[in-house]
Amino acid sequence: MRKTLPTSLPKLLPPPPPSYEIRDIPGKGKGVVALRDIAMGEMVIIERPIFLRPLMITAGLMLQLPKLVMERMDPRDRASFFALSNVKDPDVSQFWGIIGTNAFELEMKEGVGRYGAVFPECSRLNHSCGPNTTRTWNLPLFALIVQASRNIRAGEEITTWYEELTETHTDRRSDLERKYKFKCACGYCTNTSPTSDHERSYAISEKAGHDFIHLYSAIYQAGIPIQIARQRATDLLQYLVRVLATITKEGVEGRSSESYYYSLMNIYGLLGDKEKLREWGFKAILMFPSNKSDWENKIDEWIDWMRDPEKNFPNWAMLRE
Repeated sequence: MRKTLPTSLPKLLPPPPPSYEIRDIPGKGKGVVALRDIAMGEMVIIERPIFLRPLMITAGLMLQLPKLVMERMDPRDRASFFALSNVKDPDVSQFWGIIGTNAFELEMKEGVGRYGAVFPECSRLNHSCGPNTTRTWNLPLFALIVQASRNIRAGEEITTWYEELTETHTDRRSDLERKYKFKCACGYCTNTSPTSDHERSYAISEKAGHDFIHLYSAIYQAGIPIQIARQRATDLLQYLVRVLATITKEGVEGRSSESYYYSLMNIYGLLGDKEKLREWGFKAILMFPSNKSDWENKIDEWIDWMRDPEKNFPNWAMLRE
């Protein structure tokens, strides 16, 4: 497991004045509230954990950890740690109750090295089934990045998610009540339609991505007349708009929306619409996950497309009438 953790950490840049504050939220305890308007794509918090542990540890280490933390943790971090909420049953120690209430699961390397991490401020984020942020673990920086997934108004609570958002609202509410001792009363749980669970689950699923690839590749089918290819592109646009409407209605813009923005940029490039290509390309760049460092060259390519689509976009206006 040690090989999955860095031996030294780069310095984080000094943070700008915070766009939020931690305050009491009626019925929720502490929470994070926006001090000003925050734009979609803006980074809200970049923070390193004050406590990190493998999810799978021995019983012996579980007994030793509280004492080790008390002895070795920086006093300020220790104060932040023990100031966090604990909603677990009384028979669970305060130490493990705080971890069980506040830790986010992180993956140090794809498929291996799963850890639970506690943060002084990220762990103050409350749950919503339609969160207005996304969170990304950036291993090179060894930091959790919380980013606005849609515009957040001054005075609005900044939220994350505790349970998988593809679950039905009934399952989400049940799991939240069992694990965190509250029944979710957000509008995404209480104002559901008979089809909302299915629509939400599909919109942020791998199947939706596979369906898109199938529809997109059909545009390039060898030998088809340009009119048919144009109609298929129009059908794909309608499909993407429907899925994005569901994502917006369900408040899950932080889950896969960047891939839909990128796809719309591509379709509008084929149709020769500069304004729309730039609109959706800008959104795709804003929301692309910060841990995808291997995609930096791709983003540079998208910027070139937006700067001069006629010159730089492959197959520019191929389907324009």
